[in-house]
Amino acid sequence: MAINYLDKHIYPIHPNYQDFSIRVFQDESKKSLTELLKIINNLSHHLSFTHVENIRKGLADQLSWTREARFSNEAVVLAIADAIRSLESDGYKSGEFIERYLRSLSNISTFNELWHSFENQFIWKGQIVHFLQQHRKEPEKGEIYEEFTKGLLSLPVQLLQYKSTKRYLDEIYDKLLEKISSDILDDKRGDFFEALWLINKIRTNSGRFQFFLNGMVVIDSDKPRDKQDDNEFDVIELLINETGDAECWIYACSIADDYEPKNREQITKLAEHIHRVFPNLIIRTRYIIPQDKDAGEWSPREEDAGRNYN
Repeated sequence: MAINYLDKHIYPIHPNYQDFSIRVFQDESKKSLTELLKIINNLSHHLSFTHVENIRKGLADQLSWTREARFSNEAVVLAIADAIRSLESDGYKSGEFIERYLRSLSNISTFNELWHSFENQFIWKGQIVHFLQQHRKEPEKGEIYEEFTKGLLSLPVQLLQYKSTKRYLDEIYDKLLEKISSDILDDKRGDFFEALWLINKIRTNSGRFQFFLNGMVVIDSDKPRDKQDDNEFDVIELLINETGDAECWIYACSIADDYEPKNREQITKLAEHIHRVFPNLIIRTRYIIPQDKDAGEWSPREEDAGRNYN
């Protein structure tokens, strides 16, 4: 593994900011997701959002059976942003939910080094606070809710699970569930349901370390361009459990009646490929469906998707 730092004498960067690049080399005959996740865990206090994006892309390429993937999570980001916007309309002053949330995140001293990143501190948090202060009286604040959500989903999961920060995820979850049950158009309800499950998993502590891939799309370059994006995976949770072993949980979220035949083939293909690449990895597959949508109970429940290893 090689770590390269930018030379401060050449690049005019913030004095507390160090940029670095990392390359990891593994024995092809003994590939271990556990070791990869341990490295990410050790770096999690220092990563900028761009670093997280690069790590997600690298992991997605490792998990993809074509060795190439991209992410399509715009609809989920918009759903979460819409829930936050609604929270401010209901019980907060304009901009207050985001400002309180940012303050709670910044007050966790365990992750103080996270804000040494120029991108995290100034480009994301600083610009959001400045924008809110300048446009306090405007009911709509452009794309500020979307930008806040994108950054939020790139923060270390542990930082979001402290008592003082988890309360905001709980509010987002409740608002998403409320909107699914009431005023969401049918063509958007699936996006909100996927967002609901993602927020639920992020707020739920599992093991020693968690890392999420949301909206991973396996790209098949051999297919026509309009058929390359058939294989999209809603939520993939990578974690180190309490015994120190890696686990991969693949979740297919659906509100459709025929959720099983729609998702069985691709979830099987992904699980089998990951098992071939990482034969010792614990793999679990789950369908995530509403408790009872006919009765208006939209809270998610898990159903075994049948492809589990180790």
